[in-house]
Amino acid sequence: MKILITGNMGYVGPGILAQLRRAYPLAELIGFDTGAFAHALTNTKFLPERNLDAQHFGDVRNIPASLLEGVNVIIHLAKGEPEAFPELNAMSTIRLAEMAKEAGVQHFIDPYGPGDIEVAEELISLANDNFRVTMLQFGTACGMTDRLRLDLILNEFVLQAITEGQIIVPGDANNCISLIHVKDLARVITWAVGREQVTNQAFLHLHAGASDWTYRRSELADIVAELVPGTLVICSNVPQEKCVPPFDFERFQQLAPAHQPRYTLKQTILELYAGLLEMGIGHDAFDPAVFRRNDPIISLEEA
Repeated sequence: MKILITGNMGYVGPGILAQLRRAYPLAELIGFDTGAFAHALTNTKFLPERNLDAQHFGDVRNIPASLLEGVNVIIHLAKGEPEAFPELNAMSTIRLAEMAKEAGVQHFIDPYGPGDIEVAEELISLANDNFRVTMLQFGTACGMTDRLRLDLILNEFVLQAITEGQIIVPGDANNCISLIHVKDLARVITWAVGREQVTNQAFLHLHAGASDWTYRRSELADIVAELVPGTLVICSNVPQEKCVPPFDFERFQQLAPAHQPRYTLKQTILELYAGLLEMGIGHDAFDPAVFRRNDPIISLEEA
């Protein structure tokens, strides 16, 4: 099996590469990335790309057709923030899927769908018995991995707790948010690669996660404060009733019972707390901006 992973050098990619290498030790794993976030490493002793057979560099909008030759599965991670670059994401995803089908790729996995209806409709139209399409929908990723993001809500709350001794809850503190540990997310994508053993339908859209990972922003801040000593929570709203999960995970539970989330929220927070301290957070040499996504994506868009 030959698997191409676009955008593999971001926050989610390292976990996916590790999971794929364990699940498919004989597979040929190929990475394709701009390298914009290659520098955002944590304390890992080895580059995550050690799990690849080859790493190619470039913009997914201009991916060479030759790179798709002999590929069986594409995992398409190379996207900007949905709110900031909807057209960029839509055009590159549709174009890559069309190229993949023409090249004889059998399975196209979009882990960040279906945020754009145009993309979903186009992928549905492309799907058939010879070209399976899987669109996964997750909550907000969180937790430590070999490349870190500190602009995601839980990760940022832990960062604030350590560096400032307080968490300022943004926006409406009562807004509910669904989360998933980035390594649990990677396990789901690895399951999707071989999902034909469970369901061989041409197009599959699946909400993946767990109901007990849904919290109000204020709840998240309070739990972080309980686990990071000396943290004050600044919140303008009084929490209301318990959150109702925004997604229905019943089908995911039926199709992938062995790939349900393993991490708890407490484990994730403590892992982030220990990991950030180990990285030297608070020292002059530690620059949180390195682990935020906006600037490299903007420069890529302007390129």
